[in-house]
Amino acid sequence: MTQTSYDKRTSQDKLKHKENLLTILKYSNAIPFKSKSHLGFICGYCDATYPDPFDLRVHTQNDHEKERLEFKSSFEMAKYTVKLDVTNLCCLLCSEKMDNLSKLKDHLVKIHYKTFYDDIKDHIKEFKLKKGKFDCAICPSSYETFMMLNKHMNKHYSNYTCTKCDESFAIKRSLYAHQKIHEEGTFKCDLCEKVFSSRWKKNHHEKAKHLGASSISNCPYCDVSFRSYHQRNQHLVKVHNCKAHCKFKCRLCDAPFRSIYKRNEHLVNVHKCEPQYKCNICNKAYLLKSLLMNHIKSYHLMERNYQCTECGYRFIAKKSLKSHMVKHTGERNFACEICHKSFTRRDIMMEHMKIHDHDSRLICEVCSMTFIQKCRLRSHLLSHHGISIS
Repeated sequence: MTQTSYDKRTSQDKLKHKENLLTILKYSNAIPFKSKSHLGFICGYCDATYPDPFDLRVHTQNDHEKERLEFKSSFEMAKYTVKLDVTNLCCLLCSEKMDNLSKLKDHLVKIHYKTFYDDIKDHIKEFKLKKGKFDCAICPSSYETFMMLNKHMNKHYSNYTCTKCDESFAIKRSLYAHQKIHEEGTFKCDLCEKVFSSRWKKNHHEKAKHLGASSISNCPYCDVSFRSYHQRNQHLVKVHNCKAHCKFKCRLCDAPFRSIYKRNEHLVNVHKCEPQYKCNICNKAYLLKSLLMNHIKSYHLMERNYQCTECGYRFIAKKSLKSHMVKHTGERNFACEICHKSFTRRDIMMEHMKIHDHDSRLICEVCSMTFIQKCRLRSHLLSHHGISIS
């Protein structure tokens, strides 16, 4: 197939995807939504977010009725999907109720003679949103989080299949991300049979496992040896009271902390300080008035004064917007001192540093597997045991 014919087919597929979606939006009460964040479900037409799907449906019907058919669906459907809430789905032409999108499509074609293109892959995912519950709209499966439910939907939209493990995905983007786990390393250890994906990992393995180079970094004050820079920095703070990375001090014992949140936890847990600034809406309490105001703006007023110029997403603080922008710029200014892997944020880099400690102290209480990072344990509990932990 020539490039010209490929581009023509792609353009035709985009048009068919758009027409299918517009037919559903025009003749049914399905509600588009972007995704779900920690604040709730995000409107498909704006950035309004609602913890209760009922409020999202009311907002969409009241505020976006005139622009219902202007839902942006002209993007590359091979990379993205459209999410629709089909709770209480019905045909707007005859008011007949429908169990799912499949029955709605059949109904519109056979009864009302509408057109649907079935020669393209289906990228319109259906959900029946409920507050606090994540049930599949197609089968009886139920999940702890929306992320788990969204991942499960790949089983119902198996458009692209991995050739190595037969796992299916709704979009190519998910398939490409999955295929990376099958990539084999090309850097073999000179002293054993292990193979690594980078030269840095190979060299670090040889030094730590075969050459006895356990002293990756030494303390500049007492010359104590450590296996990682992360362990050394913890030692500097706790033993030598170094404050290079600790901007906040406890006002009662001068203990240093890297964040104001860690310091406040210390004040509550160690010194038993009672938070005096209480929220009148949800009764949450804070040690500082500024933290209370941030809470009210974030969770109750939904105040978002800083907007991303690339995707339109809004944020409460300028710092949050700056942190978000790395998704668009791709900047990775924080590099691991051991393997030189780079990261977009410092906290992600510090969490990564734990990998080099080789200290698997986190244990799954269900199957006894051990993990180095909390995020790995949380992901394991969700995907293998259906357990969500904070």
